[in-house]
Amino acid sequence: MLIRLVIERKYEVIKLNNAINISLTFKDIGLFVLWILLSGVLLYILMILIRFYRSFKQIMKIVDEKRPEIDAVIDELPGITQNVNTISGEVAHGMEAFHQSVENLAETSDNVTEAIAEKSGMAGKISSVMHTVAIIKSFYEEYFAEKEDVVEEETVMVCKEVPKSTVEVENELDKSSDEDLASKE
Repeated sequence: MLIRLVIERKYEVIKLNNAINISLTFKDIGLFVLWILLSGVLLYILMILIRFYRSFKQIMKIVDEKRPEIDAVIDELPGITQNVNTISGEVAHGMEAFHQSVENLAETSDNVTEAIAEKSGMAGKISSVMHTVAIIKSFYEEYFAEKEDVVEEETVMVCKEVPKSTVEVENELDKSSDEDLASKE
């Protein structure tokens, strides 16, 4: 009896003339919509899991088919890693030798720079002396040297006719044959 009373109050069941009127609350409608949405989300998750299972099944089939090739690659891996280690050692040794060469080059360039700095004073003096000698020589040649008569030679330009290429000759022949055909018509 208590259950019937709770149900009657919840849905407010009213019997009038053998007709049943049911009134629903907003809470009931909201719960119904939430259950439908929850069912849709669960159905979507189920479809995703089915697709994942099918994809995983295909991947396992491909792996089973290619098992001999995969095993061959796995068998070759130790040799490959050994080759990589050997190459890495050779590159490291080469880099050390290159580094030492660069250090030697840097030391040599420092020594050359210092030597040039030390010699620059002497080079400047020698350059100054050579410049003075050149001035004296030009002064002597200008006033005391015998002057030679310089005869200017005339430049004669000779133009030769360049032979025509075979392409130019063929073009001229084509033009003349076209003109002959035009004159005959």
